[in-house]
Amino acid sequence: MIDVWFMDEPKAHLLAMLAHMKLIGLPHCLVVGDRSLEIGAADYKGRCDPDTERIA
Repeated sequence: MIDVWFMDEPKAHLLAMLAHMKLIGLPHCLVVGDRSLEIGAADYKGRCDPDTERIA
């Protein structure tokens, strides 16, 4: 089962959105932004992973 939580609030800052996602306990975070789209990638971070991984 896959649950998708999409948050695209123009007035929200990225760090605030990520903190909220961590607070509600989402196990995976996939961030697709303008900079990563320019190089054809996205950033992935698992809740227990210490670092973010760039995936193409």
